[in-house]
Amino acid sequence: MLVAQISHSQALCLCAPLQRATTQIPPVQASVVRLSLWQRENLVRTALRHGWLSDNWNGRFLATSNGGTGGYIDYTNLAHGVSLGVATFGTKAGQYGQADTGGRQGFEEAILYHEDFDGIQGPMGVDWLHVVAYKDILARRQGWPDLESLGYITAAHWSAIVAAQIKLFDPHGGFTDGTIDNMSLHNLEPSMFACSTGILNDSTCLAAAQVNTVRKIYQPLADSSGSSGKIVYPAFGLGASTSVFLVNIKVINGTTVPAMVYTLVEDHWRGAVYNSSTWKSRNFSTTDMDLAVCLHPGTINIAGGTSHNVSTYHGYGEKLLA
Repeated sequence: MLVAQISHSQALCLCAPLQRATTQIPPVQASVVRLSLWQRENLVRTALRHGWLSDNWNGRFLATSNGGTGGYIDYTNLAHGVSLGVATFGTKAGQYGQADTGGRQGFEEAILYHEDFDGIQGPMGVDWLHVVAYKDILARRQGWPDLESLGYITAAHWSAIVAAQIKLFDPHGGFTDGTIDNMSLHNLEPSMFACSTGILNDSTCLAAAQVNTVRKIYQPLADSSGSSGKIVYPAFGLGASTSVFLVNIKVINGTTVPAMVYTLVEDHWRGAVYNSSTWKSRNFSTTDMDLAVCLHPGTINIAGGTSHNVSTYHGYGEKLLA
């Protein structure tokens, strides 16, 4: 039952009853009033914002992000905020799903809107366009979409390759814990996985073309400016899961066929970069990547581009925690 409805030319606010502590819709450890705010952003788009107001408000305000490409409200963070007595808000962006560049929204706030927040928390690995492009380019270095090429490496091979890396480099950290500490200290020579070395068994050892594939996978990402292009993203991590570029297949009637599971490249470049409903990412390359970085549609990459200067924000005495 609604207890209030507040109308405005640009927004409609619905105020729900007080929710007592320990309610399970969703779990909340404080008594709160929940607000639902529909705000018109332009002629065709509205945004849903939820605000949770603690009955023990301490005068502070907290805005939560969606987490990378996430589009839905993070109710766990809302619950955490109000448990501290903070008025906490989140926004539904219109899609569902999350990725690993959470903090980009907050970092952009620090760059563009210095006075909005006196404190922002979020990771600083926010070079969004290069992060997204790298996943697609890794798949092509792997040999995709030609699953029958001499250089293509199967999931079974990669599992053995990564396990061998961990076995080789893990003890260098001082003790064995199943992870490789400070991967930049180690140099991987992929030829060690060739069938002539005996490191991998006969079913998972690599042919010459596959050795070259491994070498390409662990090279950093450079732009398209030439054979010695500028490095724009670091090399893939030793010992890391290869699923990020390996899962781009599906089985149809018992046959394995190429299928790019990671569709963000095609979606973003088709709509925001090329504005063409017929564009396909089948031949995506660093040239496409560089064009997107140059066009910078919607200032999507401002936090990871050359403009990520937060000195003005710092000058206001604000805090940025990464």
